Amino acid sequence: MAVYYNGLIAWSCNFFLLSFQKQLPWAINDHMDSGSDNSWNENYFKRDFLNMSENILDINHYMPWIIASFVIVTVITFITEFRSLGTAQFAVWIFIPSAYIILFILFIKGLMLEGRSIGWTYLFKPEWDKIFTFQIWIDAASQSIFSAGLGIHAVILFASHKTRGESILSPSVGVPILNFLTSIFASITLFSFIGHESFKTGVPIQDMPIDGLELAFVAYPALLSTFPFPQFWSALFFLMLVFIGLSTQFAFVDVACTFIQGLFFRFNYLHVSKTLLTLVF
Repeated sequence: MAVYYNGLIAWSCNFFLLSFQKQLPWAINDHMDSGSDNSWNENYFKRDFLNMSENILDINHYMPWIIASFVIVTVITFITEFRSLGTAQFAVWIFIPSAYIILFILFIKGLMLEGRSIGWTYLFKPEWDKIFTFQIWIDAASQSIFSAGLGIHAVILFASHKTRGESILSPSVGVPILNFLTSIFASITLFSFIGHESFKTGVPIQDMPIDGLELAFVAYPALLSTFPFPQFWSALFFLMLVFIGLSTQFAFVDVACTFIQGLFFRFNYLHVSKTLLTLVF
């Protein structure tokens, strides 16, 4: 997961830097393939930015600036963890509020878009045939567990930093509720724009790139390109992704290093400092 998030953060760093161009490279332009029936410019992300190859054995399509960003993100993560958890906590207090502020601004923009109700209907109207299938409940459960951070020990690690006598019930109930409400709020914001695009282009929502990574690197950039001063908003959005990604990355790395260090201490092995473990990890 740490390597996976490093890659996402590296991509976000590149998109952040690309946001300062006079013409956003992912904006709709005359260079799109003729006959394209969507206004998202999905080709930029897969073809121009990632330069995707046909298989993992094809190493002739590597992108040096993405590799450089990956290395820089790794160094930032090490420096932050090396400086102790307090540094990560300070960073999170800056990163997370900024994410909510930007999300709220996007929500206000979505309320002004024509056709927003089309997206909201698609988001909330149930498809009863899918509700009664086993797979949809598996997907829902896995998303909920992953979103809440269960199974990666980060919650236990963070709880260990609570002071003696501090209530554990309130955050145990409040954090999942806040996580759920944030997901709903972000979904309403995104689908207001998706509904607008469907209304404007006539393309059904189910045919739009709204799955997986394309949400962050195709759908949201398209949304931001409709704003006045799109360079500013794009830079702010991808900076937010970098902040959120680093905040999550700190948890993954700290959990792994603390666990391994505890094993050495528990079984009286050679003392290994957390700094060295962080550097190796």
